[in-house]
Amino acid sequence: MRIGLSAWIIQDGNYPDFAVGGVRSFALEFYAQPFAISDVGVVACTRRRNCVYDICGRVAFRKDDFTVIDFGWRAYSEQRIVADVGQWIVGQLYIGIDPFMYFESWERQPDVPRIKSEWRIDRIFRETTPLIEEKPKYFVRDESRFSEIEVSKTDAWNDEEGNASYALECTEITSA
Repeated sequence: MRIGLSAWIIQDGNYPDFAVGGVRSFALEFYAQPFAISDVGVVACTRRRNCVYDICGRVAFRKDDFTVIDFGWRAYSEQRIVADVGQWIVGQLYIGIDPFMYFESWERQPDVPRIKSEWRIDRIFRETTPLIEEKPKYFVRDESRFSEIEVSKTDAWNDEEGNASYALECTEITSA
């Protein structure tokens, strides 16, 4: 699975830098881009680009603005998703490493499911897509010119002047 990681997550002290061959424990976070809710579905997950997937996932748990879905892997979101347990989310999801919300808060609540897994880091890519100024002093990646390079480890403090985005190709070793 290809999982996104922003440099700030490391810089905040939530994880040390990652290296190919390492094994790490973390939960997956998702951000639903265009999506729909359905009462029927079949678990599916196909990578669309980088760390964005076309998924069909069942809502496994929901509490306040915390939702866990199962799309072959389990991931959470704090995005407001109005769906009941058992319903399905269908659409595009960005999958990334839990920045801190799950392991610092949700994981400690006894009714919240355990979704942290052990992952082997097989490959690491640093995004090199050019930045464009969308509005004054606000830059975004020019997705029409996507590019990346393979690296052996992250260097969150120095890569892209501390603004790097990474994609980790990982194999789940043990699930929660």
